[in-house]
Amino acid sequence: MHDIGPKIIENLSIKIKINRNNNLILTTVYAPPSNREKFEKEFDELFQKLELSNTKNYYIIAGDLNAKHKRWKNNSYNTRGNQIDKWLEKNDLKYRIQLYNTDIPTYPRGESYLDICIADQRLHFQTINNNELRAIPYDSDHNAVLMDIKNTLDSDWTLETNTETHKKNFNKTNWEKFKKTLIQQHKKKIPDNINLSRNEIDSYIEQLEKEINDTIEKVVPIIKKNKCQTDCYKNKKIKNLEKYKSSIITNINKIYRAMNNKNNHYILRMKIILKEVRKELKQEYKNSINKYWREKIKSITSNNSKKMFPIINQIFRPKGKIEIADLQIEQNKIKLMTESNINVNECQKNENGDYFITETKQKLAILGKHFEAIYEQNSQMGKPGLKAIVNETTNKIEKEMKEEELKNSTITTNRPNTEHSSKKPTKKNNKRILHHLQQLAKSYLFPKQMEKSKSNSLEEA
Repeated sequence: MHDIGPKIIENLSIKIKINRNNNLILTTVYAPPSNREKFEKEFDELFQKLELSNTKNYYIIAGDLNAKHKRWKNNSYNTRGNQIDKWLEKNDLKYRIQLYNTDIPTYPRGESYLDICIADQRLHFQTINNNELRAIPYDSDHNAVLMDIKNTLDSDWTLETNTETHKKNFNKTNWEKFKKTLIQQHKKKIPDNINLSRNEIDSYIEQLEKEINDTIEKVVPIIKKNKCQTDCYKNKKIKNLEKYKSSIITNINKIYRAMNNKNNHYILRMKIILKEVRKELKQEYKNSINKYWREKIKSITSNNSKKMFPIINQIFRPKGKIEIADLQIEQNKIKLMTESNINVNECQKNENGDYFITETKQKLAILGKHFEAIYEQNSQMGKPGLKAIVNETTNKIEKEMKEEELKNSTITTNRPNTEHSSKKPTKKNNKRILHHLQQLAKSYLFPKQMEKSKSNSLEEA
């Protein structure tokens, strides 16, 4: 998008990429009537900055220039109209200029043709009668100018019939399916035994790009658009009332533009009708909202808890952005910050010398390191690692069982029995393993109590 800011001409331009080589540049312009200075230089600047002499750029420039000339059907001339006429004759060939005016005056009050269109000669318009564009009534003191570009097969480019784009949800893409689809799409194999020319390489890249885009369209799911908050309440009656309201407002504006009298009895009558429609629409919305939530509440049933709680959460706990509160790190825990790759010198401090962490990434890094330290239970926290305790205990149990197997004895009785040595462990064996696991859990969860019980057992001994 280009926004060129000259002194007299106000304008806004949008560049549309038609294909690999060509662009369509749409520009809307406005020149206030109060300024009567020459503006041919600004026209030159506008066309040059948009590079409209380049044949790759098709263009349409249209708007209210407040210029009158008989060339575009005005009954009289003004200074600006003569300036534009001379500039068009001078630059006709350079910029492939085609001038279009409208079939009826664009400024009805003055019966003037103030809105004109300057377009590329290579463009073909469908809404043209005798080389004139169609003007239609609009909610303004000017009529709107209707343009429809003809889509021909022999043209250098064609506009897409549907320009709406959808966002893709790549996180939920089935990449295995994507791979298979892309392989099926890729029919034109790139030879690996010859040197390719530059044009051939470009052709293969363009083909591969097309295949990837086609696969994305087929496989990658679309992110559903968020609907308007009131869409769920709209029923048939509400939609009809809204259409009726819009038509009344349009008719009021049309009559006002034609009569230029707000106190016209037709306008006053329509305003009364409009007031009644708005009142009825408000009441219908109220009824529809109440009905919607009554049905929502009725759908909550205690018979199926799996469905009940998700529905309740959906109604009363809407998803919102999770905010992490600012963290306060004490001076003696500065190592936690350094392990999180945080520059301590850049952090804010309070009166006690504690550090404040306000950035989200730094908060997450510190929380991650904190929970990692809890999980690891390293020596600095005064406990042996949980993983080490589990491994040590399981290895001990496994070693005892192997030693008993080598002695050809079972762990279910006190007497050797070679005939039953290969049998599965019995309930007594399971109790023994369970006892080991209970001791393991107690030693980890209640270390102080375990130390006291061991000291008491030693004293009794």
